[in-house]
Amino acid sequence: MIDFHSFENTNSYSNRPVDITWIEKLQTFIEKPQHKIAVDMGCGGGLYTEALADLGFKEIYGIDFSDAMLTSATNNYQYLKRTRFLKGTAYSSGLESSSIDFYLQRAVLHHLSDPEAAFMEAARILRNEGIIFIQDRTIEDCLIPGSTSHLRGYLYYDFPELIEIEKQRRPTISETIFQLKNAGFTEIKHMNLWEVRKKYDSFQDLRREIESRKGRSILHELTDAELKLWIQKLENRLPDMEIVEKDCWTIWVAHKKDSN
Repeated sequence: MIDFHSFENTNSYSNRPVDITWIEKLQTFIEKPQHKIAVDMGCGGGLYTEALADLGFKEIYGIDFSDAMLTSATNNYQYLKRTRFLKGTAYSSGLESSSIDFYLQRAVLHHLSDPEAAFMEAARILRNEGIIFIQDRTIEDCLIPGSTSHLRGYLYYDFPELIEIEKQRRPTISETIFQLKNAGFTEIKHMNLWEVRKKYDSFQDLRREIESRKGRSILHELTDAELKLWIQKLENRLPDMEIVEKDCWTIWVAHKKDSN
């Protein structure tokens, strides 16, 4: 897979707007953010750290283990007030215990070898009544049939061998709920969210992005010839007009409640 933590790939996910649907969903779980402290765990280039700042949190920490990503985030969002980018991991954040009100982990879960340990660290740094918001794609999300908006579905239809790769790395709903429970979280809910990934003025714009393999780690599993073939297949399916690409995500939301 692509190394997103090399300097040449640090902006692979940080140059597109955050979908308003995502913002609206997040807001349903937040009250009075101006009085709360948030962490964006695995912040990458800082795109969603900025979104948390825009939502009005009193203080925000962007945590990532990659020096390249942290440099990119700092350069991209150095103008943000109340925001700090720090080196750490989902297993060892470096933050004080019971210091955070809202914990965001977006598109990180499938990279974790021990999710339960990461959730235990989240429980450690969250205050009583704090909220954890986990977002990732399950294999079921990936395999929703392809359409003019859900291009990912076409990818696995055209190259079914990629499904096994995704099965090995994608979380399941039940496993994640079990891991959150073991870490001490309660009131666990899960839901789906269709999120606009990107809008393209024409197929040619989409072609250029696919050719660059930018922001799509799974495309690095295809050879150049296979990638060219997939573009041809897509061109036969899609109109040469504006294309609004969407992805389906699973979200898990839970609360930390101290036993005493």
